Amino acid sequence: MPRARAGGGARQLQPRRPAGAPRRRHRPGRGDAVVDAVTTADDVEASKPAGDLFAVGARRVGAQRPVAVGDSPWDARAAHAAGLEVVLVRSGGFCDELLRAEAPDAPLHDDAADLLARLDGSPLGR
Repeated sequence: MPRARAGGGARQLQPRRPAGAPRRRHRPGRGDAVVDAVTTADDVEASKPAGDLFAVGARRVGAQRPVAVGDSPWDARAAHAAGLEVVLVRSGGFCDELLRAEAPDAPLHDDAADLLARLDGSPLGR
């Protein structure tokens, strides 16, 4: 899920792709306007739930106060392992109980539209 931004922050994408899987050829398009960097399992020693993906992504975009957006318990665990605050979205097919087990205090949104509608009050908008 792409990371949203507010106030000029950078956005970083971490697509779900197993380590060693072929990379897709980059096709310039609308997504270029909302993604400043891409980090995959090939860029780190340990993938989620380790925090490496989020930590490398934050460094690549020069984030001063990175916030992870995730839709799975592994995203929440990886964000915490990297020392990042996390915002959760119910788009990954996981029940609230599993999401809350990893990040009990994280904001939880129905979908990306809900997150965007509440952006100013979220960690992404502060």
